[in-house]
Amino acid sequence: MRLLFFVMFLTALSPPVLARHDEWKANRKTQQNDTRAIPLTQEEKVFDNSSPDCQKNNTCDLKRVIFRKEEYITSPSEPMDIEIHGTRMLLGYKTANVAALLDYVVVQFTCGCMWYSHPADDKKDLRDVTEFGIIRYQLGEKMQHVFPNLAVDSVDSDPAYGSGEGNRHYYVQWAKSTPEWIPDRQGKLIGEELPTFPFAFVTDMPGPAFYSQRLLYATNMSLEYKTCVFKTTDVPLKTNGTDLSTEKAIVCFDWESKFAYNHATQRFEHHKGIHPECKRPFSLREEFYRKHSQDGPILEEKIDGEK
Repeated sequence: MRLLFFVMFLTALSPPVLARHDEWKANRKTQQNDTRAIPLTQEEKVFDNSSPDCQKNNTCDLKRVIFRKEEYITSPSEPMDIEIHGTRMLLGYKTANVAALLDYVVVQFTCGCMWYSHPADDKKDLRDVTEFGIIRYQLGEKMQHVFPNLAVDSVDSDPAYGSGEGNRHYYVQWAKSTPEWIPDRQGKLIGEELPTFPFAFVTDMPGPAFYSQRLLYATNMSLEYKTCVFKTTDVPLKTNGTDLSTEKAIVCFDWESKFAYNHATQRFEHHKGIHPECKRPFSLREEFYRKHSQDGPILEEKIDGEK
């Protein structure tokens, strides 16, 4: 299972082992189809791009944008006794015709961090031991998952969500009808098969956060997102992460995924704003990771096409 890759890191207390693309995708599908996953909250927002507003920016062929978010939990189970908390998101858009789907792109911005934690070895020390040990791809490079300020969330230098293989929409999904909710399985990819229905969508499932009762170890997350729809022509082909604003966005949706494990109370907690852990300076060990992450093995927090 996907969890095995997390545990391999936790056991070694070193940068995690690389999960290959095909293995990671299979593990993610297994997790999504896990019948033990229980939705905690669900949310849907709809933006109708109606006249006369759409005439101001010449976007009347963009008919509707749908945003959906779900927080979920899975209960501990053998053999590893791991409790998972996570969030999954869908943003889809419907156009007047299939060709118009390519006239729009999704761009996602993020801030916050992910970190590992475990109780201090000294029982008298009530402070948790923490580490920025989760490394991800960002703009084509590996880095610790720490974003003190809002930045474009993209695995490559193209800010368009789902770009790849020289196609800005390659990993954008589509289906023969509008999904009733967030699909458990990956839809058809525009880069592999041209749509026959004028509705395209992207999905995201950051993290997740988890706690291992056996290892007394937790992965925590405090992440905020702003997911926006732009006209394709308004989004540059390349970004440095901070040179793109939401000024020209047609619509944006704010969402978050925040689960921090409290080792004293032995439960995950939600928190307002970005967790203070994300604002602390790097330790010497973490600075070493930061400088050498380009050379070492990593745990991919996101797979290709899932920006």
